[in-house]
Amino acid sequence: MVMKIFAPDFIAMYYHYFHPDSVYSYDKIRLSGHATYLTYMRLAYPNIRVQLQAALATPRLITRQRVLLTNMKDMFEFFIPAVTLCDGLVIIDSFFFSMK
Repeated sequence: MVMKIFAPDFIAMYYHYFHPDSVYSYDKIRLSGHATYLTYMRLAYPNIRVQLQAALATPRLITRQRVLLTNMKDMFEFFIPAVTLCDGLVIIDSFFFSMK
């Protein structure tokens, strides 16, 4: 769901950086592919955190810019870690169910 919500603003552009000749389609990428992209984005976040905070502190942002930057911050700091945690719990749970 995170991929679908943030795809138009961030993830599709990120996908095109790695696959410039491909068209991004949420439905055609496997879950493992989505997890890989989210992991790459989360790993890159410490390198852009300061710039993102500085951009958010800019007083002359128009509403759309502020919304995009706030969504990006929320994606990095809340949604990606939450999805990663939930995926990990599902994997652990399915592992223990398979042992019964």
